[in-house]
Amino acid sequence: MPVDPINPNTSNGWMQLWHDTTIAPSHVQIVELEESSTTVGNGTACVSSVPRNPPRNSFSARGHQLINNQNYCQKLKKILNPGGPHWNWFFLGVYVLSISLDSSFFYILSIDGCSECLALVKNLAFALVVFRSLFDIFHVIYVIFESDNADVDVPGNNSWAINARKYLHCINAILSILPIPLGLLFVVVPKMRGLEFEVAMSWLKYLVLAQYVPRTIRTYQLFKRATNGAGVYAVTLANAAFSFLVFLIVSHGFGALRYFIAIERVTVCWRQACKSSGCIHDSFLCDQYLGDRRILNTLCPIKIRDPTVFNFGMFHDALQTGIVEVTTNFHQKFLYCFQWGIRSLCERTRQLLRMMFMMISIRNCIDASSAKNCGTSVYFSESLFSLVMTITGVALISSLFENVKKLLQYYYKEISAKMQMQEIEKCRLFQMLCDDLQQEVRNYHQTVRQATEDFNVYQFFNELPRGTNRKFKLQLCSPVLEKVFDRIDEHFLNAMLDLLKLVPYTERSILVHEGSGVEKMFFIVRGKIWSEPTTIRTTTFSFNASNDGHFCGEELLPRASVLQLGGLPISTRTVIAHTPVEAFVIEADDWKQLVNSFMLPDDQLPYIFRLTQKI
Repeated sequence: MPVDPINPNTSNGWMQLWHDTTIAPSHVQIVELEESSTTVGNGTACVSSVPRNPPRNSFSARGHQLINNQNYCQKLKKILNPGGPHWNWFFLGVYVLSISLDSSFFYILSIDGCSECLALVKNLAFALVVFRSLFDIFHVIYVIFESDNADVDVPGNNSWAINARKYLHCINAILSILPIPLGLLFVVVPKMRGLEFEVAMSWLKYLVLAQYVPRTIRTYQLFKRATNGAGVYAVTLANAAFSFLVFLIVSHGFGALRYFIAIERVTVCWRQACKSSGCIHDSFLCDQYLGDRRILNTLCPIKIRDPTVFNFGMFHDALQTGIVEVTTNFHQKFLYCFQWGIRSLCERTRQLLRMMFMMISIRNCIDASSAKNCGTSVYFSESLFSLVMTITGVALISSLFENVKKLLQYYYKEISAKMQMQEIEKCRLFQMLCDDLQQEVRNYHQTVRQATEDFNVYQFFNELPRGTNRKFKLQLCSPVLEKVFDRIDEHFLNAMLDLLKLVPYTERSILVHEGSGVEKMFFIVRGKIWSEPTTIRTTTFSFNASNDGHFCGEELLPRASVLQLGGLPISTRTVIAHTPVEAFVIEADDWKQLVNSFMLPDDQLPYIFRLTQKI
């Protein structure tokens, strides 16, 4: 008997083929085989055999062991690969911590209020260098593995654009990991004396701020890569969390920068006071202290606001609180600057929005909010700092609100979808469906759900996909259709199902008026109706459509010729909904077009009707 190895249903399969072959040589070890069915690339099922209990020293056992070891090594390599997708979130956390750490370099200077000099906080500087070096090592590891899996998305096949994008990406990666603050603190600063130290501190400020740009770009790129391929909820939540995290980091950055600029303003005041009093002003570093400068406390008061002596502007609050003094520990400085940055960004954004939408003048804003750090001095760096801080605050808070809005909209959509699904499942018509059809309805709702306040379950049923809609109507209307039609063309039935609309009617609603034209045919699937003829009031009909199925408007069935002439049959009774009614309705015009489209030769109707039960 021929054997089809491709067909898994063939009896014996490969086992029969194995036993029908010639006897194997003596040096070949016969093992018992076990059938296994696999699927090849084109979808064809294939039956193969593998050793059921292979001998310990057989080549097959060694092969299986080698394959298992290779699979284990591949899985382990995929997990431990720093360039893999599982590590994106880890490196993103490292990048965020590294950027957060950069702002702490502004805390390495403090003011010694007793000696009127600048103190370099060496312990903090050493800790910052250690942590920054550790984070930079992770950056280098990620850049190395990223270069092997570089994938630049450029539309078209423009090789020049792809190469340029790769070079820019590489340059940005190098700039983001350059240890510029570390080299400045450990190589340049210890060798400087006098004014050179202050110049070096100013360069530290500019270099840290300049390196924010490539490091922020790298962090954003890694964030997009980590969220790539995630679901809608995960991306929406990640965007909102990332925006809030960026807002916190920038707030702390502005607070720490204000701390550093406040100390710079103090040194400017000291230098001007020394020029007028004749004190030595070559260097204000405590390690290079020369002479007695206690007179500076009088000539340059930092605890009392006196613009006639020196205007510290928006930095006076930091000096007045003593947060810049050497006696204050790092945690107090960090928390104070952090909360000041958050409060100032929010306050400036609020004031700018008030000026834009409530037409409040800038002068009134400055005068009314001098106690809220809104006014600045004429110092250029201070004005630039205030301007950049206001614009950045508006941009960050707007982005944060937009992402939070999207997240709340998603939550609202999810809650609305759940409530809609609960309403659908509570509907009696849905409960009358079979399990498979109920699952189809759920799947459709999952794909087209919308957060609408005026959700209508009947409109939802009418908008089901064509195939599901037909099955939905046929299952509910089959008891009624069996009472109406004795025989019906299949194509005509499908076309009629497409025209049926599910319509609910409240109690005491009039379905058909006596003496008026019959404009609709009703297939009642749930509810109670009664009929009131002209002469005799009939007994009330009570029924459950899930058992029998009833209808009205049957005058349209035998009147094909009348419909073709454009007239409508006249109803001889009034049909009223005795209870809330759910019915499938077809309009007379739709019925006319349907009948004309499927009209058989000799003007024969495409159905044979019977009225075995009517009201």
